[in-house]
Amino acid sequence: MKDIIQNDISVVIPVLDYPQTLPKILNAIDNQIYKPREIIIVCSGNHQNLKNFLIKYKFKIPINVKYVLKALPGEARNIGVSLVENPWVAFLDSKTLPDKDWLKTYFEYCLQNNLDGMVGRTRFIAHSNFQLTYKYCSFGNIIYNTVPGTLIKTSLVKNKVPFSKKYRYGEDRLWKNVIRKSSLKIFTPNEKYIDYIDLPSNSLEAIKKYYFSSLYAYYGSETKLEIYMSLFLIIYCTILPQWNYIIDGWTDNPLFIPHISKIITTSILVFYVLHMIFSKKFYLNQSSIFSYLLKYITIISILFIALNWNDVFTNWSEYSPLYFPHVTKLYILTLIFCSMINRGIIIPIKKKVNYKKLIPFKWIPVGLLGVLLDSAKFFGLFCRLFLKLNTLKRNR
Repeated sequence: MKDIIQNDISVVIPVLDYPQTLPKILNAIDNQIYKPREIIIVCSGNHQNLKNFLIKYKFKIPINVKYVLKALPGEARNIGVSLVENPWVAFLDSKTLPDKDWLKTYFEYCLQNNLDGMVGRTRFIAHSNFQLTYKYCSFGNIIYNTVPGTLIKTSLVKNKVPFSKKYRYGEDRLWKNVIRKSSLKIFTPNEKYIDYIDLPSNSLEAIKKYYFSSLYAYYGSETKLEIYMSLFLIIYCTILPQWNYIIDGWTDNPLFIPHISKIITTSILVFYVLHMIFSKKFYLNQSSIFSYLLKYITIISILFIALNWNDVFTNWSEYSPLYFPHVTKLYILTLIFCSMINRGIIIPIKKKVNYKKLIPFKWIPVGLLGVLLDSAKFFGLFCRLFLKLNTLKRNR
C-alpha cells in the first residue's frame, strides 16, 4: 500500500535558466518520506546549465525535463501538468524548499478527508542582514497561502482550473482566487510546510523585482473602463490645471475658470475619500491600477496644497496664525518620515514582526527600503498604464 501511495504523485517545477537553488529543492524532494513517482521540470530560457547539472548528478526519483524556448510561470505549470499521468500533482518552484513530511502529510489528509487538494503554506527565510530588512518591509513573519506546496488532483488542473498564461507575476494569486470561488474541496492547513529561500540579496535586485512585478503582475480586473479612468485621472491633475494658460485671455475669456487648481486639488481629495469609503463598503478591488494611481496622485495633490498654503490662507502674512515658514519642506519631510514610520514599523508589526526587532534603529533601514520599493512600484504602474493604453490603441 505504501508503494502505491508513493507512486500516485508527480511534482511539477517551472524554472527559468538554471537557478542556483534548484539542487537543494531536488534533494529535498528526493528525501521526502512519501516519494513522488516523478519530478517534471519545465525549463525556459537558457537550457545548457540545467542539462550539464542533470548529467553530472543523479537522483533517486526520475526527473522528466521539458525544454521550452519561452514560457511564463502559469504556462510552464500547464505544460508540466499536461505531462502528468498520475492522479495527483504537487507544485514547487526553484526557490521553495519543502519540509520532509510535506507530501506525506498532505496526501494522507486528502485521502482521509476525501479532498480535492490542499493549498501550499510558505514562510520566507532571510539568510543575510539585507534579506532580513527586505523581509520585514515586504513579507514579514506571516505564513502565506501559495501555489508552491499545493497538492491537487491532476484532472482538475487539466480540465477545470488551469493556470493563466498571461502574467509574469501574480498568476498564482489569480489561480488561488479561482480555486477559492470554485466548488472544489480544497483545504488550507495552519502550519507551514514550505520555505522560500532566495529573497533578493541587495537593494538593486529588490527594486528591480518590485518594478517588474508592478509592470507585469496580475492586478485583478483590468477593464477598458479602468484604464481610461486612470488616463482621465492623469489628464485631470496634469493638463487641466493649465487650462487658463491654454485658452489664453484669462478673465477676458468666457472659458476662464477661477481657482481651477484649487478646485482640481480639492476634488481629487474628495474623490479619494469617497473611493476609500465605497471600496470598503462594497468590497471593491483596492489593488487595481486605478486605486494605486489615485493614492499616489492624492499624495502629490497634498504637495500642491503645501506649495500654495501661505499664499491662499495667509496672503504671505507672517503674522497670521496659519502662516507656516518652509511649509513645502515641512510637508516633504513629514511625508518621508510618516512613510518611513508606516513602512518601517506599522506594516512590519501588522505582518507579525516583533516590534523589539525594529526598535531602536532597525526600523530606519526597513522604512527607507520600503519607501524605495514603493517608488519603484509607482513608476512601474505608470509604465504599465501606458503599455495598456498602447495595447488598446493597437487593438482598435
